[in-house]
Amino acid sequence: MLPEHRRKGIYTALFYALRDKAQEQGNIFSILSGTHPNNLAAQAAFEAQGRRKEYIMYSYPTRRRPRDMLSTRQCRKAHTGRY
Repeated sequence: MLPEHRRKGIYTALFYALRDKAQEQGNIFSILSGTHPNNLAAQAAFEAQGRRKEYIMYSYPTRRRPRDMLSTRQCRKAHTGRY
């Protein structure tokens, strides 16, 4: 999310709408979310919403994807022109 849109409750509102829809539908057992291990802000948001950290996931890339060549910061600059 771009910095100017952060901390406005957008993500939280979307999550609660999804949660309510899942509960209304009745056949959804959980909502899984993931983030980078260093993204402490996202982890704090997840926990504030009542989510539990249940899994540690690992991946093994079989080939490089173009995005893997750039850091998150470099990707953001490439897309927005700023950090």
